[in-house]
Amino acid sequence: MIIKVLGLDLATKKSGYCFKENKQLIDFGLIRADEKDDIDHRIMQIYLQVKDIVKKYKPDYIVFENTPSHNNAKLGRELSRLHGCIMSLVFDSNGKMGYRDYMPSKWRSAIGTYDGTRNGVRRDVQKQRAIDYINKKYNLDLVYDPKDKTGSDDIAEAICICDAFEIIEKLE
Repeated sequence: MIIKVLGLDLATKKSGYCFKENKQLIDFGLIRADEKDDIDHRIMQIYLQVKDIVKKYKPDYIVFENTPSHNNAKLGRELSRLHGCIMSLVFDSNGKMGYRDYMPSKWRSAIGTYDGTRNGVRRDVQKQRAIDYINKKYNLDLVYDPKDKTGSDDIAEAICICDAFEIIEKLE
């Protein structure tokens, strides 16, 4: 049975994506929205690019991070709206595509990058661990730099979310 999975690390300015087929990394990259646009236009830009990726690869599942609770209610609302748009792609597939959304601690624990420590929840630590995991497993050379806007950390986390799906769902 062929399993095709689209993993997304969603955000409203730039989102990482990863496509895997039968656990093989096929494609990955960064989806960008124009940072100067208002939130509605950025969400639309991300949505349309994800929609194109879905059309291209026809995944069986879309997997993404559940909207974590934020101290920033505005950010939480914006991410929830974006997630709703992505879920509409699943609903429009008439049962041909499913989805999974995992809390950050669940997918990070599944791949072994979250250790439950206070230090382990720091954003810079999480991002670096995702980069290290992906570079080692897939022989990539992504670099995490908090000031860098290349999105390497977003790409790495999208791939990590795909890997976590395979582990959590016990794909053979």
